Amino acid sequence: MRSAAPLVLALALCVACGRDAAPPGAEAAPSAAGRAGSDGQVTVSGDDAIAASLTWQPPATDVQMDTLDAARARADAALAEGALYADGESAIPLYLGVLALAPGDAKAQAGLQRAVERLLEQGASALLASSDDLQARREAHRIASVARSARPSDPAVARYLAAVDEADRLWELNRHAEVELRAGRLGEAGGGALASAREVLKAQPGQPRAMQMVAAIESAMIRRAEDAAGNDAFDDAQRWLERAGKVREDTGTVDDARERVARIRQERIGRLRDLAITALPGVDGIEKARAELGRMIAIAEPGNAVVAELRERIDLAVHYGLFRPGQ
Repeated sequence: MRSAAPLVLALALCVACGRDAAPPGAEAAPSAAGRAGSDGQVTVSGDDAIAASLTWQPPATDVQMDTLDAARARADAALAEGALYADGESAIPLYLGVLALAPGDAKAQAGLQRAVERLLEQGASALLASSDDLQARREAHRIASVARSARPSDPAVARYLAAVDEADRLWELNRHAEVELRAGRLGEAGGGALASAREVLKAQPGQPRAMQMVAAIESAMIRRAEDAAGNDAFDDAQRWLERAGKVREDTGTVDDARERVARIRQERIGRLRDLAITALPGVDGIEKARAELGRMIAIAEPGNAVVAELRERIDLAVHYGLFRPGQ
């Protein structure tokens, strides 16, 4: 599975590749039909707000056959200022306006290529922030739609569209993991939130949003372990702690939870022992103490010293009552 991060980082390095693949004058101005098609695909499932930004129509420009030189100069100035596509005085719409009237204009072709290269650099930056930033993701899609319309056959544009597709796929996996977590489907037995988060990290190791999800899954498992311990279900608590220990590499969090669960168990055993000792001298004290002993045995680990001590005291009470041996 390819990683989105290498694709994104490669974009800035590979912008120059487009210069060799499509020299000035080699690519005709895109027609309306050409702009409608695409050499790449941008997916936007799960976010209708982004879908509206995918279709880019170049803003109207005031470019006439007898003003081509002036239009090119305006486009060059807009490119120098970083105004790439927002309105009819931006570089890409102006270059496209020139090429619509003069498809073989080498200067406009070269200018358009430079403008798209600058656009893809901005897209790469947006993609780097898009894993957990919806605005950056929208910007990455807007840039994809502009680049796809301006130079549909440019290999650098195709690479950028592939990177956007991968970023979309990882976004959806993260979103699915969040939905599963909220529904309590952690994925301890496969699937669920954990499977989606791990797929993201397999494609893009260290992605912050997925890392946070994995930490949240671990915390949810620890919380279930502590809830089970609070209900005297210490076997269940142990199972949840074992599952939590496999979610991330050792961070000490699960070890801390094990200590807390152990304290809960020992405190509970201690309270049961105190109840049994208090009951022993009273009416039906032996039976009451044995009932508390049974509860202790049910929750104590094998060989627990407090359990052994209470059992011995009950045995002494059975044989000697309130006396000690030898009295």
